Amino acid sequence: MNSTRFLLLAALALLLASCVGGRLLLSADNTRYPVSLSPALHSPGGKLLSEADYYSVGTFKRDYERWSVFWSFIPLSRLERDISADLNAAISAAGGEAAVNLQVNVGNNNLNRLLSFTLLALMPITPSVHRVSVTADIVRLRD
Repeated sequence: MNSTRFLLLAALALLLASCVGGRLLLSADNTRYPVSLSPALHSPGGKLLSEADYYSVGTFKRDYERWSVFWSFIPLSRLERDISADLNAAISAAGGEAAVNLQVNVGNNNLNRLLSFTLLALMPITPSVHRVSVTADIVRLRD
């Protein structure tokens, strides 16, 4: 009876420790170019443009990570990340005028997956890593 209770408590603790989660606050407040989460885009004059009004000249893709310990309570890297400089550099390098279809995907990396299945996840000094992938299509307006 005691060993069964111990195993149930250990399993519950492992599940709880593995599900603490993490967060990373992204912003793009200082971009020099329009950035849209959808395929729609506004022209410099304010007119709503559709996919027929621009063409793709490249892709933006960056991965950002957030490290922490004590089940993500103590950060080892910044909580906030401004991606404006990365967006500006990518759009400029591609000869673009805007970014559309911006997507943000959050996931674990292999370290987190491995630790989720071990008792190391119960130890507060075990690092936690969360990966945030940002993608967008870099576009140029049609003449």
